[in-house]
Amino acid sequence: KCESERKKVKKLIELKRPVELRLDQEMRRNLELQKDFKRLKRLLSRATKKIKVYEEREMESQLNLKGEMKSRYSEMVSEVDRLRTKVAELSQQLDMESKKGMQLEAQNRELREELSTLHGNCEKLEKSKCQLKEEVAKLQHHLETNMVDHSQIEQYKREVDERAGQEIRQKLQEVNLFLQ
Repeated sequence: KCESERKKVKKLIELKRPVELRLDQEMRRNLELQKDFKRLKRLLSRATKKIKVYEEREMESQLNLKGEMKSRYSEMVSEVDRLRTKVAELSQQLDMESKKGMQLEAQNRELREELSTLHGNCEKLEKSKCQLKEEVAKLQHHLETNMVDHSQIEQYKREVDERAGQEIRQKLQEVNLFLQ
């Protein structure tokens, strides 16, 4: 009985590893999104500076709109429009990346809580296992010292084993439900 309980505890500890791996992957993904976020911010800043420069040039060209200046002016206007569109797109992308980052952080928190609960359940099972071992040792000691009738001891041992099995099955069922 104790051996099978030890195996069950071992399985639970092995289940814990994939959850930790999953958490690690989510954290790495979050870091990548943060890098993308910074890169988009820089692009947005550059585009905004370009717009400022073009707008300043636009104002200058309005003072002497003659010949070549007229065509350059229209080129700049179209470039400014193009850059404005690009800035709008980048702003939208930045918002989306920011929302993704927040979702990943929330997922990371949930996974950490899940992991913490698994740790707690494993500790409870370990304590329960130790208590059962102590109870078996007490029974053996009791048997050796008091020479109680063998059939009574077998009956008591079956009851203890059954109760222990039920407790462990219940704990494992709680862990399985939680993992699902």
